[in-house]
Parts: sequence; structure tokens; C-alpha cells
Amino acid sequence: MLAAGHWGMTVEALIAASDRIRDRIARHGVWLARAAFVLAIVMAVEWLWGFMPGYAKPAPAPPGFGDRDLYRAIVDAVAAGKGYYETAIALHGAHGYPVDPWFTVRSPTFALLMAKLGEDLSATLALAILFVTALAWSVALDRARMHPLEVIAAFFAVLAGGFMMFYIAFLNHETWASLCIALGFALWQPSRQFGTALSFAVACLFREFAIVTLLLGLAGAVACRDRGRVALWLGVLAFVAVFYGWHALNVIDARDGGGLTSQGWDGRIGPIGAMYTYVSNSIYRAGGMAIGGVLMLMTMLGWLVAGRLAWRVVPVTLGWLAVIAIFSRPDNIYWSNLIVIWFPVGLVLFPRFVVFALTGRGLPDGRTRVGKVRPRPLSAG
Repeated sequence: MLAAGHWGMTVEALIAASDRIRDRIARHGVWLARAAFVLAIVMAVEWLWGFMPGYAKPAPAPPGFGDRDLYRAIVDAVAAGKGYYETAIALHGAHGYPVDPWFTVRSPTFALLMAKLGEDLSATLALAILFVTALAWSVALDRARMHPLEVIAAFFAVLAGGFMMFYIAFLNHETWASLCIALGFALWQPSRQFGTALSFAVACLFREFAIVTLLLGLAGAVACRDRGRVALWLGVLAFVAVFYGWHALNVIDARDGGGLTSQGWDGRIGPIGAMYTYVSNSIYRAGGMAIGGVLMLMTMLGWLVAGRLAWRVVPVTLGWLAVIAIFSRPDNIYWSNLIVIWFPVGLVLFPRFVVFALTGRGLPDGRTRVGKVRPRPLSAG
């Protein structure tokens, strides 16, 4: 009982601290936006400096058997009737890929889906989900009281964000996870979160690090003191934990004590390295890497004035870019796939950010200034 009481007091303290942070952001939002603008300019200068003549560029990946070849080979073998775990372990070993720790071997979700549907039908399904996701984001921005032009532009921004999925031609685990996360964020509503929880859970079945979205959902439920939502997110977390416990046991059993151990995840490529990873793996590379990095920074600023949407997207975006900056190796470029589909919506909101930074006006959700709420006219009904 004492432990439970102490835990409850800790949660209450965290909720109070969160409320204070949001309060201060609301009071000083304009100056925080201006500070973020200055920081973005500094990062843009450093980014563009990297493309000056004589500046050392990251070395291209050496030719040979790569991750995409590995996953394609596994899918082909599973489609031919071979067992997933035996095939995955064998192909990892044959091509110098680690199998220790267990999560270096991907979950079977992607291989089973691709083997069952085939590449063409899988791509058609992914395109259909992308289209639905783009529509859902337009609805989300409309509910957030964005301008109709922003609502329309968000649809095309999501489609553009998903373009790289088809440009690469062969789908991967991270692409499916990103689709599910993008749809889940668009469906997010305080009163109805089952669709979001389901989308995030499916994302986790493709890639284990999508669990960050489940933790965000749980944190939001705890902050709102909603027991039903807390139970929902705890249930989803338990399901994902059981799934990966089963996956870990299968990998350990299949490798039978042999196989290579991973070289680890301590690349520490830094913020500019994280930007390079994202831009090189997103629609922003279409205009060139130099311009793409600037567009990425503008997109991040746009998300800061997304109203209620910002409290969902910004923590995951900044948190995941920080994970890439600290832990990713230069060859972990696919990590950024987790955010490539929905992130460009922020670019649509960049003009709104500029207006807000200059005048203090332009926030959605009925606000004309930070902390001020525009009164609604009385309805006839």
C-alpha cells in the first residue's frame, strides 16, 4: 500500500510539473518561437556550410549485399514455404549480419505480409493506407481549426511524405510502421483513442522502436487522469510485450548459441547527422540535400504552432531525432523512415509560424494570442 501511495504521489507530481511547463510555454510562446527561429537559422547556416566546396561529405555506402537484399531474400524464402526464423538466422549468418541481441533479427510481421500478398499487392495496400492517412490528416487539421488551404495542402503533404516509399520500390519494416503511426496520429482524439491505439500497436508489430508512440499515449492518458484510457494503453503495451517476448524466444532458439553479435548503437552522429539521415531518406531530397535540410528546419518550426496536434507530434519527432543523433550509426539511415510520411505536414504550417513569431497571432484552436481564447458567438440553437 505504501509503494502504491508513493507511486501515485510521483505520478501526481509529474502531472503537476507537466501542467506548469505547458503553462509557461503558453505565457511565453511568442518569445520561445522567436528563440526557436534563431536556433533554426543557426542550424541552417551550419547545414549549408556542409555543402560548401572542400567540406568533407559522408562517404557513400559501399556496394554489395545490403539490408534491402537481406529482407528481400527472407521474403522470397518465406514465400517458398520455408520457416521464418530458420531462414532469417541462416541468411543473417551467410551475409555477415548479427543475430545477437535478439532484436537485430526483425519480427516476422513484414516478411509474412509480403510473402502472403506479394510485392505488387503489398504496394497497392500501402498506397491505399497512405491515401486514407492523407485524408485523415486533412480532417485532423480541419478539427484543429486550420485554414482551408492548410487542410487541403496537408493532404498533399502526406502523399508527398509517402512518395519515398514507392520511390524506393521495395517496402520495408520501417515504412509500414510509419504508415501506421501516421494514421494513428491523424485519428487521435481525446474521447476516442481505440483507433489510434490499434494503429500504434500494428506499427510496433513491424518495428519494436515504435513503442515510443504507446508510451506517449499512456503518458497522455495518465496526465488526463482517464482510467479507461490508461487501461487501454496498458493493455496494448502488454500485448506488444508478449509479442516481442515470443519473438525473442524464437530468435534465441533458432540461433542455438551461434551467430555474430551487433557492433552496438553508439554512432553519436549529432543533430546535423540526424538531419542528413532524415533528408536523404525523405521527399526533401528531391530538391537537393542543401535545400532539403532548410525545408526540414522550416517544417519543424511549423509543427510548433500546430495547436493540439503539436502535443502529439513534436515530442515524438524531437525525441526520435535525438535517438538518431545519439545512437544511430551512419548506416542506420532507415531509422528516419519512422517519421518521413507525416512530418512534411509541418511545412504547410510554416507561414502560420512566421505570423505568430512576428505578431503573436495565428495560433489555431480559437486563440488569437498565447493564453487568449477568442470568444465564440452564441448559436441560435
